Order: sequence, then C-alpha cells, then structure tokens
Amino acid sequence: MSTTIVSPRRLTLATHASSACFFLSGMTYSSWAPLVPAVQHRIGLDNAGLGSVLLCLGAGSLITMPLAGILSSRFGCRAVIVPGILAAGLSLPVATLTTSGWQAAMVLMIFGGGLGIIDCVMNIHTLSIERRVSRSIISGVHAFFSFGAIAGSAGVTTLLSVGLNPSWTACVITAADLLIMLFITGWLLNERTAREPFLVRPHGVVILLGAICAIAFLMEGSILDWSGVCLTTLLHSPSAQAGLGYTAFATATTLFRMTGNRIIALTGRRLLLAGGTLIAAIGAAMIALMHSPAMIVAGCFLVGAGNANLVPQLFALVGAQKAMPQHPAVSAVTTLGYAGVLAGPALIGFIAHATGLSTAFAMLSGLLVLTALMILPLTRPDASGAG
Repeated sequence: MSTTIVSPRRLTLATHASSACFFLSGMTYSSWAPLVPAVQHRIGLDNAGLGSVLLCLGAGSLITMPLAGILSSRFGCRAVIVPGILAAGLSLPVATLTTSGWQAAMVLMIFGGGLGIIDCVMNIHTLSIERRVSRSIISGVHAFFSFGAIAGSAGVTTLLSVGLNPSWTACVITAADLLIMLFITGWLLNERTAREPFLVRPHGVVILLGAICAIAFLMEGSILDWSGVCLTTLLHSPSAQAGLGYTAFATATTLFRMTGNRIIALTGRRLLLAGGTLIAAIGAAMIALMHSPAMIVAGCFLVGAGNANLVPQLFALVGAQKAMPQHPAVSAVTTLGYAGVLAGPALIGFIAHATGLSTAFAMLSGLLVLTALMILPLTRPDASGAG
C-alpha cells in the first residue's frame, strides 16, 4: 500500500488528533454509565428489560465496525470518524429523553454505532501515523481513552450530584464532543486506499489476533463486572470499597499505557506482550485465591499492568501483517474484540454459577497463559506475513 508523504509537523498534529479521538471515545462511553439509572427510572424498565435495551448499544457497535473499515479505505479516516462522533455525541442527550424501551433501544443502537466507528477508525488512523514515523506510538495514544473514561464518569457524576438534570448533563458532554471534533478535524489524515477490496473475509493471522483481542477485552470486562462482587459478596468488604478493584485495574492500565512505547523501545514487542500476559495471569490467579481484599486489589492491578499494552500492540501487529488489507483487518479485530466485551462477563457469570467465581478466575488465569504462548509465534520477526 502506497503512503503519501506528510510533513513532520502534520504528523505531530495528526498524532494529537488520534489522542483526542481516544479521549473523546472514552469520555463519551463512560458518560453513559452514570446516566443509566435515570433512563431506567424515566422509562420504568425492570432489570431484565434494561439488560435487553443495553444490548442494543453493543449491537450497534458490532454492526458499524466492519463498515467503518471499508468506508475509511474508500473515503478516508476524517470523512468517516466525524459522522461517528456526531452520531455518538448527539444521541447521548436524546437517550435521556426517551419514554419507552423501544425508543431507548433505537437511540442506543445509534450511540453504540457511533462509538464503534470511532473505536475502529481511530486505530486505523493511528496505524497510518505509525507507518510513517517508523516507531511505536499506539500505546501512548490508547492511554488517552483511559483519561477520557475518568473525565467522563467523574464529570457526569459531579454534574448530577450538584443538581443538573440528566438531559442537560448529557448536553454538556455532547458540547465537549463537538468542540473537540471542531478543534481536531483539520488535523486528521484523510488518506484513501480505494484499491483495497470492498469486502474481505477475515482469515489467517487476523482471526488469531482478533481472538487474542477478545481475550484482552474479556479480562477488562471481568474485572469491571466481577471484582466488586469478589470484594463485597465473597469477602464481605464494605460496599463503599466495591470499586477498589477496578480502580486499581484502571490506574495500572493508564500508567503502563503511558510508558508502553518506552518499554517497547527497551525490551521489544515480544517480551512486552508475552511477559505482560503472564503478569496478568498471575494477577488473575491472585484474585482466584480469594485470600483477602488486599490481594484481590493487588491482583486487579497486575491484570491491568499486564493487559495494558496488549490491545494497542495487537493493533500494531494488525498494521504489520500482510494476510489482509489493513482497513478491513482492523475492523475485523475490533469487532472480535467487542464480542469479548459483550460475551465475556456473561460467560464468567455462567462459570461462576456452576463452579464459583474462584474457579472462573482460575480458568481466566490459565487462558492468559495459553494466550502468552499464542503471542510468541505472532511476534517473531518473520510473522507479519503469516496468513
């Protein structure tokens, strides 16, 4: 694939734009969580009905992700990511005004679809920059998703706590989305690669990369949904401490993504990915022991530290492989990763119901060890052309 020449200053601005898109995605996505109870109360849904409505958010992402890669190859990243930002940002306040379950489901499908476009195309955009600068930047850029998630959840919680109603609170986030979009739109690269085929069936190394990405997202979802249960239900910690596990995970993820590019320069990608996955396996094993709240929190931190650079560097491997054109390959890996987000926590719940949460996390630890073994051949110097 040919690459047009871009000036160093333009590449610097494009890198800032990628970071801003990741921040925007994290902020918008995390802003929805504190608004869910208000929407549930407004519509009058029970927990089962709410669960069905919330599935539409993920469904919207899974629908748009494959299309996002195709469209960005034909029209350029800027032409696709801007409508994605508009769809996600504008649908957020609309979701708080819905009066029925079907209305909320439709709006959330648009919301999830916009987020899916952003998540897919911003990785394509970042890989395009990496290809030009010939060094790893993707871990540091991914860290801005974590910063955005913290800003969104904390900002919405603060606005709601001071008495601003949910709809106006959502409008504040939308205004921030639009301001960021207006500021960075001109910085986004808009390279077209029309020679890539319109539809490509995922195959070879791309499927394996997608499966590993799904495992990485599965781990994040498991910590998010089940670490609090481990602390409060099984070890009887106060409910106020339920979020300590995920806080430790998110802190480690942010710290190690910020330093990921430097670690790669020192150790190489192979050691970072395989070693990091084994560290995450140790963390999951510590959680499985259920020895004490402190051990669970420490285990969550290790899972976050080990897992932090797995997803960014998997996308870097997608950019290096030759089995598929880059744009549809990124779409395929992103879609498979999100499948892990959707299915993973439910799978953990099923295993926990049958055998207990301790066994479920022990199985996750074993899965991470197998993942480290799968990573080794993918990170050989001659592995980029595997297919």
